[in-house]
Amino acid sequence: MKQKFEENKRAYIDNASNSSSSSSESEEEEANLCLITDATSSSKSSVSSSNFEIEKNYDQLFDAFNELYEEEEKILSYSNNRLKRENKWLENRLKQLQKENYNLKYDIDVI
Repeated sequence: MKQKFEENKRAYIDNASNSSSSSSESEEEEANLCLITDATSSSKSSVSSSNFEIEKNYDQLFDAFNELYEEEEKILSYSNNRLKRENKWLENRLKQLQKENYNLKYDIDVI
């Protein structure tokens, strides 16, 4: 962007220097104003385009993050439910084994 600005600057300066000696001060002022306006609009457009790129990249990253988050949430929910079922089965199995152990101890005591 800086190089582009310098090229524009040179073009305006060359244009002003090529003007005949009979040019009025208003023409020189107009050329200077054009140079100032061009420099200002150039810097504003480079900043706004830079901000646009940053916002675009941020939006893309944010969307990708949300997609990954939703996928992981589904996976974790599924895993959590599976582990809850397995835990419930193990608790039931423990109760069965404790009951069986109690019955076997009783049988041994009777003998």
